[in-house]
Amino acid sequence: MTLPRNFPNVQSQLKATSDTQAPKQETSNCLQINKSDLILDIQSKAKVNFLRSKLSVSSTTREEDIVLAPCPPDENVCSMRPKGAKEIFHMYGAVLEEFGVRIPFTLFEMDVLNLLNVAPTQIHPNSWAFIRGFEILCDSLDMVPTAGVFFHFYGTKGVDKGSWVPISAHPGKQLFPPFASNFKKDWKKSFLRVQAAKDSSVSVASIAGEVRFPLGWTANPLAVSGHHYQKMTPYEQDELGFLDRMGRTDIRKLLNKEGDTEDLELYLLPMLPLSGKERRKYLEALKAKNASGEHIASDPAGVVLRKGAKKRDNASSSDAVAGGIDPAAEKVIEGEVTKTVRKGGGRPLSVEADAAFESSFWHCDFDYRRYMEENVPFSAVDKDAAFHGKFDELVQDAGTSALRTLLYIQSMERKHEVLEKEYQDSVKDVEKFKHKAAAFEERVEGLLKDKSALE
Repeated sequence: MTLPRNFPNVQSQLKATSDTQAPKQETSNCLQINKSDLILDIQSKAKVNFLRSKLSVSSTTREEDIVLAPCPPDENVCSMRPKGAKEIFHMYGAVLEEFGVRIPFTLFEMDVLNLLNVAPTQIHPNSWAFIRGFEILCDSLDMVPTAGVFFHFYGTKGVDKGSWVPISAHPGKQLFPPFASNFKKDWKKSFLRVQAAKDSSVSVASIAGEVRFPLGWTANPLAVSGHHYQKMTPYEQDELGFLDRMGRTDIRKLLNKEGDTEDLELYLLPMLPLSGKERRKYLEALKAKNASGEHIASDPAGVVLRKGAKKRDNASSSDAVAGGIDPAAEKVIEGEVTKTVRKGGGRPLSVEADAAFESSFWHCDFDYRRYMEENVPFSAVDKDAAFHGKFDELVQDAGTSALRTLLYIQSMERKHEVLEKEYQDSVKDVEKFKHKAAAFEERVEGLLKDKSALE
């Protein structure tokens, strides 16, 4: 088993290591060691160690809690987990590196795997981009990501037995544009064994002793086409109402900006619905519905299956797929996302919020790209030029800068209005004091006259 070829070449180091560490073959009757197998084992361990040296794999505070180990040469990614191992599963090293997935998974990631009835490697690696993108987007908005809301936007199809399960957007409900990974062809061989360290109290797949997702490939993954709105919690319904009116965000940028709160907020600003004050009020009301911030488990009964798809059979849901992977499945999986144009609309947030959308600059029908092309010089460049691939990114960056300037100008205008009002109030106060001073002077003059008359 080997990791992708984009890892640095350590062949020279491995050769030296194998020459010094590999025991010499004895001429006696003792069991002889196969030198080629030993070198392969050293190479695999070296690549795993290199992966650990440049990535933080553990979601706990200790990297030592999680053990990544190379698989035996004869082990398939879709094979059953080793006998006697309670919590051990496969994970693609390419997914850990590309999308920043950590072990143990988040509760949201576990829910997605559980409701789809798939093992971590049974999802096509590119599909992890949508899971991570949705998670980062919700975290940046201080929302709790839930599988129910995720399945409103994304689902599965082509779930043939023995193939990877692709996740793609439902028509007209894309949160993200099409995503293309930088995977090499060898990503299929990059799977590793994942388990907790023997001296660790961490569980890599269970919560309170209950395993939360399939550890091995299943024979009946679900073809999901959505989630019933009526089966969602009030929190999920309001979260959906907000996200359904957002502009599309780029997954690559979300991944690159994860952890940089200020930069992420600035990037998302043009895509957010409602004005600043209205948006803060809405998000605060949403947060109050789940003040504890605890994870929200979506109702499995709300999962909508595609026509002709069978519901999961609990008796056979954990059965692993035997044999190898169908090579024809790759043709089905390569097409990641259906290119559809997302239009505004969706379920109304509330009467007040809906009215606010209609009158707000941030209405879902506002096309920042067209606005930039028509109003900002040099933004309407030739998209057929050599750098057309950077066009959307350049326009979006220009749009962000222009909108920041507009917001700053609006802020300054508001401050000016406040200062102007304070000045006018001060002028009125001065006039009042002048009037009082004049009345006081008249009173003093009257008292002086009265004193003169008495003398």
